[in-house]
Amino acid sequence: MNALFILIVSIFIGILFRNKDSFKPSGKIAGATVLLLLFVFGISIGANSYIIENISALGIQSLLLAMAGIAGSVTAVVIIRLKFKRDKQ
Repeated sequence: MNALFILIVSIFIGILFRNKDSFKPSGKIAGATVLLLLFVFGISIGANSYIIENISALGIQSLLLAMAGIAGSVTAVVIIRLKFKRDKQ
């Protein structure tokens, strides 16, 4: 619940200050924050012995899940493009 509250408050702050020059570097700050989160996530994965011991099985499952997500996204795009192409004609 706290994370959702922080997200909502930060959205409103962003709306209030969106035209201010002081918030222009926020894209770089967000990028650096994402990199920091990935680094910390990597540390927590490396510290988890279960994940490290089963990395091959988990890797295959992750690969299959990612491929299924990509296939579903591509299929949805093709269907939507066909739908809009019909509507234009």
